[in-house]
Amino acid sequence: MTLLRVLNKKLDADTLLGLQVTQYSEKLLLAGSVPAQSSIIAKTTVSNLGHFLCMFVTGKYTTLQQITDKTLGALTIDDGIQHLRAQLIDGAGQKKLFSDYIPLDLFLSPGRAKANAANAYIDVLDTSVSPAREVALAAATGQTLFYAQEYEYLFSANSEILLDIKNDSLVANDFEIAFSGVRVLAAASVRGVHGKI
Repeated sequence: MTLLRVLNKKLDADTLLGLQVTQYSEKLLLAGSVPAQSSIIAKTTVSNLGHFLCMFVTGKYTTLQQITDKTLGALTIDDGIQHLRAQLIDGAGQKKLFSDYIPLDLFLSPGRAKANAANAYIDVLDTSVSPAREVALAAATGQTLFYAQEYEYLFSANSEILLDIKNDSLVANDFEIAFSGVRVLAAASVRGVHGKI
């Protein structure tokens, strides 16, 4: 029996409309680029519409590094190694939500966003057996799995979700994180919606 059929048996239209008016599904995006061997604090705003109950987290990041090859010199390649680690912070009260800086590959899925162009550059220019070519080919074989990570936390209205993120690579790396959950509308917003129905 599908979920919809179960809901139809348990809830009537008025109840469903009442729930729809007070809450809805939402995603908040947090993205940025972390400079080489540096850190940034990225943020996204919850807004004053209402509280945001985060239920799942998904995200991706790059794994770029600079290496020196005796034939080709300094190259930026995708080495497949995690260079970013982060601390998630609730902007209301600056509450740290992780006990330490966590590598992004331990809490984000699908995870690594392959940068094939950097490795293709080596494949074209370097036909010999070299350390740069071996690293590029090994990194290119990685697989990406997708499974949204459960993470339940209630962020209050008009607050921010902060990410203190560090990069140990010799080049910049990018990241994107989506927080999926339910927006619980503020009373004022709900009254406004009721007035339009």
